[in-house]
Amino acid sequence: MLWINLLHCYQPPKSDAPIIAEATEKSYIRIIRALEKNSTIKFTFNISGCLLLRWEELGYSGLIKRIKNLIAQGRIELIGSAAYHPILPLIHKEEAIKQIKENESILKKFFGNINASNSKPSGFFLPELAYSAEIAKIIKAMGYGWIILDEIAFCGKL
Repeated sequence: MLWINLLHCYQPPKSDAPIIAEATEKSYIRIIRALEKNSTIKFTFNISGCLLLRWEELGYSGLIKRIKNLIAQGRIELIGSAAYHPILPLIHKEEAIKQIKENESILKKFFGNINASNSKPSGFFLPELAYSAEIAKIIKAMGYGWIILDEIAFCGKL
């Protein structure tokens, strides 16, 4: 097992603007500020595509730019996910693939290349950490190298 610092940034896509603004101001902006002030800290982030779209809509382009700068510095590693946070094992395979591709497109729109070799992250965040062998095969076939997984979901015990 490998330990990484992972932050999951998500707000439901239909959340009221004041709720997203409060979460952004009291949490996400403070985290980014702490990373900017402490140059030795690195984090892996899952930022859902739907949250990025809401940030754009609500005028948080400065925050997005700050995150992009930290990615360029190698201080933030982004991972893939599904754009609107569906429970992937419970939806049709075609919809799961669509959600993953849409998230990739949104990440590319805001951040361009995620790493030196391409615009796709190497890791993947399963919404609600909901796992199935079938969805793991889909994620692997889509080019992801690893997933965040609670060990009990994989083998049924700690």
